[in-house]
Amino acid sequence: MTVLVGGRYQLEGQIGQGGMGIVHRAVDTRTGQIVAIKQLRRDTTSARPELIERFLREAEALRELNHPNIVRAFGTVVEGKEHFIIMDYVKGRDLRQYLQQYGRLSIVQTVRIGLEVADALTRAHYLKIVHRDLKPANILITDDGVPRLTDFGVAYFTGYERVTDASVALGTPHYMAPELLRGDLPDFRADIWSLGVILFELLAGKHPFHADSITELLMNIVASDPPDLETIREDVPVALADLIYRMLIKDHDARIPSIRLVGTELEPILQLLTLGGRRITPLATPVISPGDAETTPDSKRSVRNNLPAIPAPFVGRDSMIGELVSLLNLPDVRLLTITGTGGVGKSRLAVEVAHRIAELSADSSDPLLARYSHGVFWVPLANLSRPELLSGAIASAIGLRYAPGGDQIEQLTNYLRSKSILLVIDSADQALGGIGLLADLLNISPHLKIMATSRTRLKLMGETTYMLEGLWIEPDATPEQIVETSAYALFLVSARRANPNFSPSTHDVRKIAEIIGAVSGLPLGIEMAAAWVNQLSVDEIAAEVAESLDFLSRDNDNRHGSLRAVFEQSWALLSDDERHTVTNLAVFRGRFSRAAGQKVAQATLRQLMSLVNKGILRRSPDSDIYHIDRLTRQFAEERLNDSPDAPAIRDAHMEYYLHALADRLPRLYTGDQRETMRAIHLDTGNVRAAWFRAVKYARYELLDMAVATLAVNFEMVGQYDEAENVVSAAVESVERLDATPARDAALSHLLMWYAILQSNDGDPVKAEAALERAEALLNEESTELHLAALALAQGLVYLNFGNPVDARPCLAQAVDLYRMLGPRPEVGRTQILLGRAYYFRLGADAMDLNEARRILTEARDECERIGDEYGLANSLFCLGTVAMYAAEIEQTINLLRRAEAAARRFGGLHLAANALNNLGYALLDAGRISEARETAEENLAIRRDQGIPLLIAWALFACAQIDFADGTYMQGIARATEGLTLVEHTNHLDWVVNMLYARGLCQWVVGDLAGAAKGFDRMLDVAREIEDIDNQCLALTQRGAVAYAEDDLAGAQERFASSAELARSINDPNLIAYNRVWSGIVLLDMEDYEEAQRSLIDALEYLTDDSAQRLSYTWMEMNRYDTITLAHSTLANIALRIGNLTSARERLWLAMRAAQRIGGARITLRTLSSVAELLLLRGDLLHALEWCGALLSSPAAGAIYQRPLLAIVDRIQPLLSFEEFDAALEHGRMLSLDQLMNKANSVLRHG
Repeated sequence: MTVLVGGRYQLEGQIGQGGMGIVHRAVDTRTGQIVAIKQLRRDTTSARPELIERFLREAEALRELNHPNIVRAFGTVVEGKEHFIIMDYVKGRDLRQYLQQYGRLSIVQTVRIGLEVADALTRAHYLKIVHRDLKPANILITDDGVPRLTDFGVAYFTGYERVTDASVALGTPHYMAPELLRGDLPDFRADIWSLGVILFELLAGKHPFHADSITELLMNIVASDPPDLETIREDVPVALADLIYRMLIKDHDARIPSIRLVGTELEPILQLLTLGGRRITPLATPVISPGDAETTPDSKRSVRNNLPAIPAPFVGRDSMIGELVSLLNLPDVRLLTITGTGGVGKSRLAVEVAHRIAELSADSSDPLLARYSHGVFWVPLANLSRPELLSGAIASAIGLRYAPGGDQIEQLTNYLRSKSILLVIDSADQALGGIGLLADLLNISPHLKIMATSRTRLKLMGETTYMLEGLWIEPDATPEQIVETSAYALFLVSARRANPNFSPSTHDVRKIAEIIGAVSGLPLGIEMAAAWVNQLSVDEIAAEVAESLDFLSRDNDNRHGSLRAVFEQSWALLSDDERHTVTNLAVFRGRFSRAAGQKVAQATLRQLMSLVNKGILRRSPDSDIYHIDRLTRQFAEERLNDSPDAPAIRDAHMEYYLHALADRLPRLYTGDQRETMRAIHLDTGNVRAAWFRAVKYARYELLDMAVATLAVNFEMVGQYDEAENVVSAAVESVERLDATPARDAALSHLLMWYAILQSNDGDPVKAEAALERAEALLNEESTELHLAALALAQGLVYLNFGNPVDARPCLAQAVDLYRMLGPRPEVGRTQILLGRAYYFRLGADAMDLNEARRILTEARDECERIGDEYGLANSLFCLGTVAMYAAEIEQTINLLRRAEAAARRFGGLHLAANALNNLGYALLDAGRISEARETAEENLAIRRDQGIPLLIAWALFACAQIDFADGTYMQGIARATEGLTLVEHTNHLDWVVNMLYARGLCQWVVGDLAGAAKGFDRMLDVAREIEDIDNQCLALTQRGAVAYAEDDLAGAQERFASSAELARSINDPNLIAYNRVWSGIVLLDMEDYEEAQRSLIDALEYLTDDSAQRLSYTWMEMNRYDTITLAHSTLANIALRIGNLTSARERLWLAMRAAQRIGGARITLRTLSSVAELLLLRGDLLHALEWCGALLSSPAAGAIYQRPLLAIVDRIQPLLSFEEFDAALEHGRMLSLDQLMNKANSVLRHG
């Protein structure tokens, strides 16, 4: 029978079939042209009518594509309920078949195909279409060699209202971008990834993430780097390999952002591959009108930076900015050093270049975006006191907080390893002794670039230098020529800052040229000379500069001499009193207040204002803070070093800043704590200089006075290692003094704080030894404050090293001692620690939640009373934790949200992230999984920004648990694997256990039983090593579950027995119950129904006892209800085995209620599987089969849950016709879990 579509197209036969449609070969009876016709399957639209709209949208978009490298669509036909798209018929083979025949393609063939596919995608992306299923099978090669892109059946139309869930992972997993596997919305960069995979495969002959199983493949895509393409194929051009690597960056924000840029980079590669430089004609020449140029939606992005504000318009050297930007854009330029003498304008130029790059990086059409997507950061080293502090300066600039106890260099390199960042190292010559760190960072971090300023070359391999010289004016230049130069423009702008009415005559123009020549065109010299125009004539300035020019005899570089001439001229123009003042001010590092200037340098307000007017100092417009230029300070410091007053000035500086530090302690506990911490941070250079002078001269009374402020401030900002370093230096210094009562009292106090800092993930042996010595040194010189600090230190050491019971009396004593001293601000925060000691989860007998809540409520009220935002946020967080342990879920959520808000008000992202972490678990317990995921992702983003590996791992663990609950197992495996990588080489073995557990659960569900078994065995070994009985139980039980899945019932029983013995030894009801449920499952398979029922009912008694639940250490409500559903479902299966359908239905109803209480795709799917068994035994074959079709097509249907479903399918298949069987399965695939849940409620409620 002849079938005509649209009264015109005669079908000749089927040539393909997919999930949504069937493709026919047909003849256009009017023209005789062979066409392809895609027919939407009616069985899909009956269950999902929204697919019709999507099908029509696809046809409309395909008609608009009209590109020689895309299979065209001519139109659509609708006949009744049938829908068709009329398309090109392409005769030829697809790219997959070429790969199967040839193994790999030539480089020229690969680049040609890549260029033309990129051109086709450019058109698609311009029309806001993401292909989403780019793979070799969807690239057809015509008989004349032209690649044609086809199959937009799962394309994502960004410009339309969604008709399907865009986060559903559609497409072929082998070519799917990592962000799509994680469930993110698709964008154009997903196609860029897929094309990168294809190009790699064409060149290498194998997939870049090839694996023996789909599980391992997906793990590789998410977590592994692609192989070295240049090793696999040595003739690959470097530019091509680099492009492919950038297309395969896992972070889509760092990936090359535009497919048009891919084509732009492929074009010159193709030209270079042409013999003799002759251009190769493309296989198909794209014709795109100017209006077709690609515009990527949402392309306007910001790039993170901490760049200094530009103080004034940049005068001159505009071309240099472009040159330096271009240099940094070259792939081979990784380290660019701007060299030149002091005052030549290196820093100013670097600031301008960095700002320009930050602006360009905000434009997604610019190639710089891929290189600096993680930020452009200014690293000032002017005040660096020692070269070994370079890593700390870089960490501070990029916002990295070091984890306590870890190697700082290792943490910095780990953080930068995968980042696309530009570091601007200003005054790098201040750290020449440690400059090798930059080379190490560049070697380890392939996407890192560094721009440095330095007086000399850094002498590092691969360094590119850019010599900056003065702004010269030709000696014979005319006035007309002079006024056109950058040097003159700079002088004029600077002069008008000092005197807005400055208007030079022609004579003055010539004199200005002389002045510029006298200072060798150095911008600093020009600016400082010009600043005198409000007091001296141009002639006088020129004469003074020329008369006292001093070329340095120890250095033949005239530029240095010219700079000294500028300073000496400025110096000569100062009065004796002003010179004395500037010399004294050289003791300050960067900035100082008016009070500090008056107290330390005896500078009067009038003197300070005069120096501001003469350009020697700068004053902040909105405060009494003054800034002394670095070069001015260096010049003046030479005179300070020769001054007999220097020791007294430096002592005054030391005493002023350490007294000021001590005075700030109460304000670290009150409402202005944020500003206090900011002030301490801005004064870091002065505080550090003062502290280490006190250390050098063992001024123990000053160190004793200031140590508490220093330590509390460092703790609040999370800089534990820095605090430990400065306090340990003080301890070592004071210890060298002869013993006196005053010295011993001060040393005792320093040791107390040293022990407190060591307790923050430090060395317990050192901490305890320090406490013993501190207590032994107490004497009549020790104050009540020392005694309170000792009790606090003892309590913290006990608490942080896992002994909360002994911590309680110490911390209670500390609270009492602080109260006895009057209204001390330390009371509230010490009460928080005491409250923690009562809820510390070391075991049921060590917890007193009621007492913890009482103490923490008092602490909260105290912190609120004095305005301690940090303490308030911390107390709310701890109260939320108590509520979580008490299973008060809504109260937990409320308190943790308040804690997060309080932390953000204070600016404490570390505390905010802690609150988000626990909030995610609370939302998970409440069954609000989407909110839990959103919260956990926000926490992870903060932790990644902090860059502390342990904290990142902590956040990844929470995300992996949510992935397990929500059925996104591959993402869970990837996250747990990343977390394990971060912690497995540290001393945090407890977190190694956690990561192995989270990954093992997901591996078990997806059917990677070998991987799961290996992981749980290792988890057991590590848990034994750290004597963690709870996790030994979990490891044994879960390893038994793996053995059960492997049909090793004896092995499963053996492990369950060992786990049960351990669980009983610590009397943990949930661990006992979890073990009993799994024992019941095994007994069911062994057909010992009576014993299986007894085991499961015993488990339910534990699980439904609320008071017993709170004794459990390793459990959450989520896990509790998960186990309840498993117990009821297994009891239902027993009832089904013995033919008691009524009992089975009742048990499944209870299981469904528990599943709905907690939510989550995995628990829901597992429970619904038992309903399918019930339907089968009731003889309702079609509905049972639909049930299986729906569950098997769910992303949450891991292999472990598919097995019983497939068994049901196998039992039904012989009992139905092929048509009935296929239709029922297909109809089931159209049902969602929510729809199935509603059907299940009806089945179980009404029978």
